Amino acid sequence: MKKLNLSKIRIMPVYGGAYAWDENGYNISLSYWFIGHPQYNEILKLESEMEVWASEIYSVIDNDPNFPWKDYNNKGRELTKKLAEFMIDSNTEIVYARPYEDPDGKNLCEERFLKRCK
Repeated sequence: MKKLNLSKIRIMPVYGGAYAWDENGYNISLSYWFIGHPQYNEILKLESEMEVWASEIYSVIDNDPNFPWKDYNNKGRELTKKLAEFMIDSNTEIVYARPYEDPDGKNLCEERFLKRCK
């Protein structure tokens, strides 16, 4: 397995389809970073789910007042938790941050998932 040299992965969708970021704020590809992982096929499925989920944010470009932010963020947390479960033996911190477009997400507060203590 490729050594994962990321100290943090932030899941935060933005308009345009990006949703995974490293500790420096660069967009990353999960399928690239997890080549050789024992659960690589499951990670590919998760990446596919995340891409579909992240694309839902396109509907807010017109400031849709009825966009279901609570449901959207709950799904994001669920997907982030799945990613964290793949990372249980890693020192990589996994966090979820609400998208900037979320009216309650302006503070970009992060929620941490399953950080393993060594």
